[in-house]
Amino acid sequence: MICTSSSIERAGQTGRIDKPECPGALELVTGRLLSAYRTLTPDDDLYPDFVEAWRQQDDWDRNVHFAYWRLGLRTWPTADGQVDRQEARSLWVWSWRRAGASDDEIAAQLGVSHEALRRRGALARADVHQKPERGPWTRAPRIVAVELESPPHVLDTWRDPRLNYEPSEQVKRLQDEMTRVTFNGPPVRPPTWQ
Repeated sequence: MICTSSSIERAGQTGRIDKPECPGALELVTGRLLSAYRTLTPDDDLYPDFVEAWRQQDDWDRNVHFAYWRLGLRTWPTADGQVDRQEARSLWVWSWRRAGASDDEIAAQLGVSHEALRRRGALARADVHQKPERGPWTRAPRIVAVELESPPHVLDTWRDPRLNYEPSEQVKRLQDEMTRVTFNGPPVRPPTWQ
């Protein structure tokens, strides 16, 4: 199935915006911070299979969801290059801001410059985590048609614990790095509770 941007527009114009034949790019929301999966486009060989799953996923019960993703997580193509670590950093920024640390103190604790956190989007993402008006709980993994819908916030996902997986070496290295730089907690200790 080859989809073009014009076929995506036509699908929306015909009133089939909920589940068009060609929803455009698909992302896999895993409910994990460090996700090594890449965005699928209509040119990918597996695209038609995952479009069909995208159409049906809201009708799955917990057991069907588990059965599908037990294999689907192994099938979805992984991303080339580095795994984005900014989402993980943004949650540490959000958490440590709540403990009273400044962005400069947080950057120093994470071993990066304040400017690097800003430029790579970790500070802006931390601002989004702060907003109380997030969406409802969403079962993950979930396929999102990014041209038609917004992915759920990582704090609003629930991942079936039966779907634990062995992370790639790259993800393990990033997890180890985040553990190392966050081991001692926030750079500023919160006030003690009375």
